[in-house]
Order: sequence, then C-alpha cells, then structure tokens
Amino acid sequence: MKRLYKFLHFVFKVFIPRERKTAIKIGLGKKIRMWTKGFYSNKYIFYGLDRNNPEDYLSDYDRAAKTYHINGYYKVMLDDKIYFTLLMQKLGDFVPDVYALITKKHVHFFDRTKEHRAGLTGIVDLFREKGRVVLKPFKGGGGQGILVAGAEKTTLTLNGKDIAEEQLLSTIKGLNADYLAGEFIYQHDYASRIFPHSSNTIRAVTMWDENADAPFLAVATHRFGCAATVPTDNMSQGGVNANIDIQTGELKKLAVLTDKGLVFREDHPETGEKVTGLFVPHWETVREGILKLAKELKFIPYIGWDVMVTENAFKIIEGNSYPDMELHQRHGVILDDPKIRDFYRRWGVIKG
Repeated sequence: MKRLYKFLHFVFKVFIPRERKTAIKIGLGKKIRMWTKGFYSNKYIFYGLDRNNPEDYLSDYDRAAKTYHINGYYKVMLDDKIYFTLLMQKLGDFVPDVYALITKKHVHFFDRTKEHRAGLTGIVDLFREKGRVVLKPFKGGGGQGILVAGAEKTTLTLNGKDIAEEQLLSTIKGLNADYLAGEFIYQHDYASRIFPHSSNTIRAVTMWDENADAPFLAVATHRFGCAATVPTDNMSQGGVNANIDIQTGELKKLAVLTDKGLVFREDHPETGEKVTGLFVPHWETVREGILKLAKELKFIPYIGWDVMVTENAFKIIEGNSYPDMELHQRHGVILDDPKIRDFYRRWGVIKG
C-alpha cells in the first residue's frame, strides 16, 4: 500500500505537472512509450531514445522517486540553503555569505555587527553597500526565481538593467516566496567570455564508493546561460551545457536544444565563443576540493555540487540532495561506468 501511495504521489504531484511543461512535440504513441519506461516525453529527444535503449539510462521516475531517499534525514543539510551555508562555513571558506532572509512581513538581517534600517529600505541600503546581491528563493532549485540586485553610484539595477528604487521595492514586495539575500560571486574570466550576462556554473556529482570507503567524482558538466536565462544558466529555460572530462577538466561539446531537437556544437550559440577543447581553470583544485568535502560528509553519500570557478579557486553555490542527471545523460550513457551503476544498485535505485 505504501509503495502504491508513493507511486501515485509521484504521478500526480511530480510527473504530470512537469510533463505538461515539456515543449517537445512527438506522437502520442511515443509519449506513452516514454511514460511506461518512467521518462518524461522530452527524453525521447534528449537521449535519442528512437535509437538508444531506455534501459541504459537512469529514468526520471527512478531519479525522483528513488534517489530522493538516498541521503535520508541528512538531505535537509543540502536542501535548506541556510543550513547548507552554515555547514560549509564550518568546513572552510567555500560558500557565499548570506546577508538576510526576506519574508512577506520582515527582513531578517544576519549580520549583528552593524545596524540596518528596518524593512525593505534596509535591503536597498545593503545593495548600495555591497554593489551586487543575489536574491534567491529559500526553497527550490534549478535557478528558478533568482534575481541579481545591485547599485552603481546612485543607480540601482535589477538583472543588469537600471531600475527606480520604488519599482525595485515593488518587485521585492511582490515576491511570492521567502528569499535569501546573499553575496554575489564574480566568476573567472573564461566563463564571462563565453557568456557574460549570467553566472555559469559547474554541476559535479559525488557518490560514496563502499568498496574503497571513499567518495568519487561521478560526473561533471559546465552550464552556460543564454539571453532567455539571464541572470542564471537555467537549463530548463534554454541554457546550454558541456560535459567535463573529470580527469583533465577539458570541456566537450555543448548540448543545445533547438527547434530541430538536441544538437551539439563547439561554440556558444549566441556569443560564438569557443567552448570545446577549453580547460576549466583550477580544475585539479576544484576536483580535489569537492572530493575532500564529500569525504568530510560521509554521512551524505550522494551530493550534487553547484560550483562557480573564480579567479583564484572556486565557490560552492548550492548543494543538491538528489541531483537531476539529465544534464549528464544528454551527452551519453552514465550507467556504463561500473562505479556509478554499483552505487545506484546498492541503494535500490536500479536492479541490473
């Protein structure tokens, strides 16, 4: 009965709402085939399932209904953005600072070393003090709802565009969720060259290898924004991504969704900047830093790390308790890796 309840909850609360958002137009027969295999219909295009075997891919159902439980109680340490920030700060200088929590009725400032004006006027003062501040929903992920507010001399900005103070305050008042106001991290020049109007982050996934009693970096991909995603690199809104060779840091071809389906190219579709063949700066530092953190967090065996490379090292923007593997599977079959397959098998996500 419990399994049936979980299945029905997934179908009606997760699968159907998300399926309705897919813009892929394929025949009903093909959609039904995808649904019965546990995939959203867009995977027919993303994974080339007209020619590839669905059994070779981690399905959307297995990801949402089964990997969700891998980290157990401790997934809250990744899902709760304040909790995650405090946890990472205990381990080193890895995360952006969090300045305040904005709710419907209050602004809660976390810096007790200085006085802040009450309410939203205090937030505007914060923008002027810091230059740029990231506003992100307290809950949720995928880059949804993120804003970048700032100030240059006497001019206020929102997502890079000038805005009057009254309009900015009205926008903040109209937010339909609780928001965090946090430190804006300046990315490395290579990422700004490829697309300068958004954050361009790396999603790296670590898994715990029971045989070696150590974490391993399973997959990593670099996301880049487009005009439709500013100020983030949100893939669901049209962002592009390139897999990363986890040993060398070399960027592979970009996966780009077009009207003709998923295509692969070597340069950014809007800026024309070359991506394929570039090497992520400080890659060894990034890789070893993530693995060191994953080892410290042995009790959280499955972590999706959102990482921004900076001029000198890297910052971790967020943690994810059951990362979406679509980003990586657009580029090929990840279950061919014996360590990845063994991890999912151990946790009951897949059978074979």
